[in-house]
Amino acid sequence: PINPILQSRKLTPLQVALISKAIQKKCRENGPGTNIDLEINYWRSANTS
Repeated sequence: PINPILQSRKLTPLQVALISKAIQKKCRENGPGTNIDLEINYWRSANTS
């Protein structure tokens, strides 16, 4: 399932998919419990670029 945070942004499905994959990859690297922080950081970087 796609995170509602991702859906709330005006992104193309491709952008959502790429970001979701990147988040999932980082979560596997960093272990459980890092999901929310990573998403927040992604959106900060996406919104400022």
